[in-house]
Amino acid sequence: IMFASNRTYSYDCKGKGPLRAGFSDIDTWTMMAMDHASVGIRVGADIGESMGVAQNMIDSYRLLNNDQWDIRDLSSQYPDAIKSEPSRPTCNSHYTRQTIMWAIPMMLSGQQWDFASSTLSLKPADVQQYSKLPVFASGASLIATFQSNKCVQLEVLSTPSTTATISNLVVNGVNFAAPGDLKVGDMKVYCPK
Repeated sequence: IMFASNRTYSYDCKGKGPLRAGFSDIDTWTMMAMDHASVGIRVGADIGESMGVAQNMIDSYRLLNNDQWDIRDLSSQYPDAIKSEPSRPTCNSHYTRQTIMWAIPMMLSGQQWDFASSTLSLKPADVQQYSKLPVFASGASLIATFQSNKCVQLEVLSTPSTTATISNLVVNGVNFAAPGDLKVGDMKVYCPK
């Protein structure tokens, strides 16, 4: 997927002269593939076709860069780092992969998190093909497994403290039993009220 950077036009940037960058008008921003796949899933396009666009980009990093998870940048230090300071992520030409890639599983689960009411809403795109998906709510990482009996199992992988609270659970517009306080290791099944 290509984007137009319009670098051939001499914009005057607040009196500082034209923009200077290493872009051309036909540069490729690979993360647009993740955006395209996520938006496609969200609007109901064929999931296989949407994921195919993302797979091309993933294969490019996996096979050509040999650094699918961007280990180099996730484990290096900033030049200003104090020797005793632990490593922290730095940015490079593909740093967005570290965050935007999560849009795909979030679109597949149809996740919406309402912080004010602690409501987790899920509207899975295709439970036949993707019955087990990651979910992020209340600062916690969970796995949602959509069961054939219309119930959903939530497995808690991590929480920001000892517990995470989900006061309301809604799946496909239907209210489910409220999970309440969850802790790491919890694996419970919730069904419609």
